[in-house]
Order: sequence, then C-alpha cells, then structure tokens
Amino acid sequence: MSELFWSEPYNERYVDALNRDDRFQKAAKKLDDAVVFRCFDTPEGKDVSVTYRIEKGAVSMERREGPSPSPAIREEPIEGAFARSSAPYDLWVKLDKGEVSVARAIASPDYRVEGSKLKIMRHMAVFQAMAAVGADTPKRYD
Repeated sequence: MSELFWSEPYNERYVDALNRDDRFQKAAKKLDDAVVFRCFDTPEGKDVSVTYRIEKGAVSMERREGPSPSPAIREEPIEGAFARSSAPYDLWVKLDKGEVSVARAIASPDYRVEGSKLKIMRHMAVFQAMAAVGADTPKRYD
C-alpha cells in the first residue's frame, strides 16, 4: 500500500528515492545547501514544512508539522535555505500529477517561491529532478 502524499512515511520514501536516483545525483552533485517545501491543509489536517538538506547529492530531511493553520509554520522566516516553496495541498497534488505546470503554479496566487531567484534558476535541474523523482514515488492522494 502506498503512503499518503506529504505524510511522514511518504517524505521518508521520497528522500530514499532521491538518494538512489541517478538523474538527481548528477544534478545535485555540486550543491551544498538546503531547500524548504511547505504544504498547507493536508488531508490529515496539518501544515507541513520539510527542509531537504542536499550535500553533493546526499539528501537528508527535517520535517515539522502542526495543525492547520499553523502560525509556527506559515509565518516562520526563511532561514538556512536558499529557496522555499509553499502551496496548499491541492496545488501540490496537481503539480505532482502533472495537471498544472510549474510555470502555471508560480503564476498562481496560491503558490509562493522565496529565496535568491538567481540561485534558484542556477539549480533548476535539481528542482526538475526532484519533481521527477516525486512523481515516480508511489503515493496516494486521499
């Protein structure tokens, strides 16, 4: 049985998949930084923040959650990461399923990207590889 998208078991499986994926490893081999993804209003009634620490392809994560809406997660400043993306669960699902392109999501008022735009663009291959691995990681959406 697959794990619920954005649940802790799913996030752990996703990190394992990133650490084994050749395309991601190639894209991230020079990166030594962190990126944060935040998901609001999951089916479990939570807001989730996951910091992915990438050290030359090796990925670890720190996951935090709180009941929706969680001021501790929604209002925290961006620290210790070069980029942070935030969106409600429904938009993350559409992105994962390929129903919405990244360009369309970025144009949405529900999707927020923070951080150095130059550094984000420089590491776009990392984000594309992360998205591809995520799309291939078994999950359910409930």
